[in-house]
Amino acid sequence: LLFARGLKMKSEKAWLVLDFDDLIQGPECERFQTQINIWNHIYAGNIAELDNIMQRYKSLRPHSVQFLVYILKTCLQSLLYTGWLKASSRSLVDLRTKPGRDRLYRAVCQQGMGCLPGFDMDTLLVRSKHRVIVQYILHILFELT
Repeated sequence: LLFARGLKMKSEKAWLVLDFDDLIQGPECERFQTQINIWNHIYAGNIAELDNIMQRYKSLRPHSVQFLVYILKTCLQSLLYTGWLKASSRSLVDLRTKPGRDRLYRAVCQQGMGCLPGFDMDTLLVRSKHRVIVQYILHILFELT
């Protein structure tokens, strides 16, 4: 699913340089905003709010649960990348800000591992503030799949 046009990767030195000025409007944009909201709760470690969202989604139709599984997997992947990017100091995206973290999440949604050329992680780098939320996500994914 593409939610933005004009995605650009610059040279090898420029990591995650993206242009999201031309966002697509309509249902895709609304669904993507839902993803961003969940991503922000996950990044903040807000388990109580995330649990409320999970309970609402579990009671919906199967395709909604599949969408939730996609979001959780993408969030988990994005969390791993934040740890790696902070440790490697290679990102031009400021992960200390909400727009920077949202930009990383969008890149992961659109390109998966392709958003980080040269990505190589021998060890999982989960920041201590994210360990509990990662365990929660894994628990939910095992429960849903």
